[in-house]
Amino acid sequence: MKKNSEGREITVWANGAGSLQFLKIIERLGLRFDPCVSRGSASPGPNASVTERKSGVKEEESRFYALVPASGVGRRMGLAVPKQYLRLAGETVLSLTVRALHDSGIFSGILVVVSETDAWIDEETFPEGVSVVRRGGETRADTVVNGLETLSGGAVFPASGSDWVMVHDAARPFVDPADIRKLRDEVLSAGHGAILAMPMADTVKEASPDRRILATRDRKSLWRAATPQAFRLSELLSALRRGTEGVTDESSAMERTGHPVSVVPGSTLNFKITTPDDALIAEAIAESRLRKHP
Repeated sequence: MKKNSEGREITVWANGAGSLQFLKIIERLGLRFDPCVSRGSASPGPNASVTERKSGVKEEESRFYALVPASGVGRRMGLAVPKQYLRLAGETVLSLTVRALHDSGIFSGILVVVSETDAWIDEETFPEGVSVVRRGGETRADTVVNGLETLSGGAVFPASGSDWVMVHDAARPFVDPADIRKLRDEVLSAGHGAILAMPMADTVKEASPDRRILATRDRKSLWRAATPQAFRLSELLSALRRGTEGVTDESSAMERTGHPVSVVPGSTLNFKITTPDDALIAEAIAESRLRKHP
């Protein structure tokens, strides 16, 4: 049992976080992770120095933009507001997410895409370099396509098709800025797309529709896909325009069209808030960080 800031006892279950390993981290809040991850100062931007990568691309020649699809309504959460506007230690999930992206120091611009009827976005305050457009689609993939079209149109930022875009879920507020920089380094080195992901720690079972176990899968080659997911703007837009049926993330669209995609190991704290259990865990993390760095 844990208590929140109001003294109420809360129970944290493993199914919302994804692994027993994650619960061990929660049990040691403040001891097993760096509470300064999303409150530290931003690192130098991509043009602070010129570094030649194995791909032959210089940092100053490659701009990076972040795209945050934030038009979901969070039906599974059963909240009065969409989950991106859930407050954690006094700040919204979306605000924490955008700050983490901004603190990485690599982006020439951050684009947040919300629905046309969003009633909460005007209350948000973002750092310089963040723009919001009301172009949310019926699905997450539609929202991403609309955001990519906005970027490629040049009306908000001077982006070009050869620039890199990192698509990041609005409901992943604890992404580590250092992991974002690692992702940047990977795509510049490899010359193709990559995603943040976590090695599978749990035993994985395959089951039939009636929940009877069919097989135990070897987890050594299995990863839990996360975000950001980084690709060339024009290539990702082209892949998504071919159709989004069966596409669960940007990587799956790129894989389907034959593009190589790498995985970059990231922190298990970069989980997506999807269920009420996830929200309780996120609240505990945010409150712990606030106590240590008010």
